Amino acid sequence: MTLTHPEGRRPRLFTALLLSLVLALLAAPSIAGTVYVALASTGVTLEGWNLETEVTVVNPTGNSIDGSMHFIPNYTDGADRPDGFEPMPFSVPAGESMVFTDVGNAGENGVLEVTVPDLVSVSAELVSTSGSVRNVTEVPVVGSAQLIGASDFHTVNGLRRSSDTRTSVGMINLSHSPNSCLTQTVNAAGTPLLPLLDITVQPFSGVFFADAVLASGVDSGSDMRLQLACDGPGYTYGIVRNTTTGAMNTLRPGVDGDSRLTPPGATEACPAGAYCFAVQGMFHRPTPGNEIAHFNIPTPPLATYSAVAVHMRAVHGGWSSIEADGLHNFFWLYRNGIWRGNTFGYANLRGPNKNLMRNLTNVNEAAGITNTTSANVSVSQGDVLDVDYIYDTRSNAIRTTLQRDGTVLADMFDQTTSNMVHIEGGFEIEVGLVRGHVEVPTYNWEYSDLWVIFYP
Repeated sequence: MTLTHPEGRRPRLFTALLLSLVLALLAAPSIAGTVYVALASTGVTLEGWNLETEVTVVNPTGNSIDGSMHFIPNYTDGADRPDGFEPMPFSVPAGESMVFTDVGNAGENGVLEVTVPDLVSVSAELVSTSGSVRNVTEVPVVGSAQLIGASDFHTVNGLRRSSDTRTSVGMINLSHSPNSCLTQTVNAAGTPLLPLLDITVQPFSGVFFADAVLASGVDSGSDMRLQLACDGPGYTYGIVRNTTTGAMNTLRPGVDGDSRLTPPGATEACPAGAYCFAVQGMFHRPTPGNEIAHFNIPTPPLATYSAVAVHMRAVHGGWSSIEADGLHNFFWLYRNGIWRGNTFGYANLRGPNKNLMRNLTNVNEAAGITNTTSANVSVSQGDVLDVDYIYDTRSNAIRTTLQRDGTVLADMFDQTTSNMVHIEGGFEIEVGLVRGHVEVPTYNWEYSDLWVIFYP
């Protein structure tokens, strides 16, 4: 690993005003997280062009941060860590960014594991050089938000090949066991170019096909796509390369229509095939004697579902005068009318001294056993907050996110404790709390646009 140059003091990156705001608002990072650079190349040669991956780590905080990197060669078991294993450490001073090169083994492609605190960002570029000519394209960096779930169908569009054009394709597996991926290359008319291929990707590692179109049995063509589904979480990408000029273009997986965004004036719709319970508009503003909004969700048509999700919006009405650091509730989603073993989601804020977003589940757990995720956040009165939560047995993941004006403040993950969402005696959801041990009412908060979605 080589540090080529610090960039943090460049005027084009941080003006004095921006720096002062960053230092004031983001005093110090807290929770560490791990991301994966999908293609880490060092001295790899393709068609006469030398390929190198450069990784940039940006520290916008007022304190120096420590992180680590670990290169995992493709086609190897990245989960196999010997006793005493230690990744390569690094530090980035306050307010600076650093670019790292030589991040892998010479002549090899692989995946780069990077662990940094939660306010620190990681990006990467692939650089192709030949003589004095230098070309650059983005390399995907995959965190929990970019991860493609187990069995999720996805495509990489825009594959092409000609006398001077090649398309490379990479697949990475970010689970603890080998990923089996059913893969097929299809032309623009939807005709498969080869039968389905079952490609195995090792844990926390990748595979890379330098000329993916030719590997599909096609000498030339355009507007092709790779479509696949894996039995574990991962990520797939493509890179189109001009073998004459060295120019490159990164292909990310296509975005499907399972989106909650709507154009102005449109009514939000229930996803196809799902069962939805919705309360649109502002539905609850807690007052003394009316602290909780309670809804019995009408019984869905199926007995079991693969996932249940909650979306809602809240306008922060101020921290409670009873106990500012108490639990300020977004929602409690539960089954069979009881807490124990049937709470699918219990999302709350604590502040201002705690400054926590917190979610709890206990599905199928014994008495006294709960599973809690939390993240440091800083919010205040008047903030418009969007909460998205999903309990997804397809990917064995529970994800809770908190956004303010489109900016993600918290993104929390846990594992499901059931293999399906069983309706049993029915679901209920409550919004708001009465005074309890650490629970406090959320007077003057405004809750709106509640959706509970059951996915088949």
